[in-house]
Amino acid sequence: MNPAIPPHVSFVRTRLAPLVKLKDDYVSPDYLDQYAIKCRGLDFYNGTPLDPRSNKPVSHAEKFTQLIPYERMNQSIQATQPWKDPDYGDSSHLGYWDPGLDNWWYANKIGERLNMYLFNHYKARTEHVMGVIGDTKWDGMAVPPEYELNQQDDVVKWAVTHIWQRRTPEPPHVVCALADRVPLRNDRISVPELRTILTLGGVRVVDEGYSNCKRIPVTVVSAAGTQLRIVVGVVDSRNKTVEVRKGPIIDFAEGEVKKWKEWITVLSWIIGDPLGKTD
Repeated sequence: MNPAIPPHVSFVRTRLAPLVKLKDDYVSPDYLDQYAIKCRGLDFYNGTPLDPRSNKPVSHAEKFTQLIPYERMNQSIQATQPWKDPDYGDSSHLGYWDPGLDNWWYANKIGERLNMYLFNHYKARTEHVMGVIGDTKWDGMAVPPEYELNQQDDVVKWAVTHIWQRRTPEPPHVVCALADRVPLRNDRISVPELRTILTLGGVRVVDEGYSNCKRIPVTVVSAAGTQLRIVVGVVDSRNKTVEVRKGPIIDFAEGEVKKWKEWITVLSWIIGDPLGKTD
């Protein structure tokens, strides 16, 4: 092994290289078995990992996000009222879908709308105030070249569109929005979902302040068309394992207001408190 390459990065590369070459849209059970990637379910409302067969909580499994209680998160959103920003009129409401546009456009719109709810404040034009994210230790970051995971032919098939991270020297947890053309499946994780987890889990270790971390939790807000789910990946180079936890698929075709509790819970996944051991 090249001594200049951190062991964690080498661990990720051996799993990522064959995945990048896959032509399939979904990860096969054979691939998961070959690279010791374990898939579990995920309780969307509290972050508890679930046994995929029984749908019951897995004993002794760590949670990596402490979600903000719905009542508190909803109160914060009602106080900031991000939808009142003049740049985001009714036409940006998720209920306004254009049948002439495709899954990629819909999925990208969901990520943009989530980011707006986090950063916008109805008083931002007259006062120096920020949305709900301003009261947390989270912040957004531009998607830099090393994080650009777009798979392109004539059109963008999928891409990481937003990244949210804790300010250093906080834990290495990272959250991102993934937009994909290919529909989500309850019985499979997609190739973009796993590529995103492995890539962010590898690059994160070479970011300043995280070189000693051996477990990198990556939360993916995975959208395809009008549907969305939360996928949590834990890249663990110490124990040579990768675990993926996928939540239920939620459809926002009627807009976020029609599924307000689910929408607020997604926001809580993005700016919830980090949990779990990472060294």
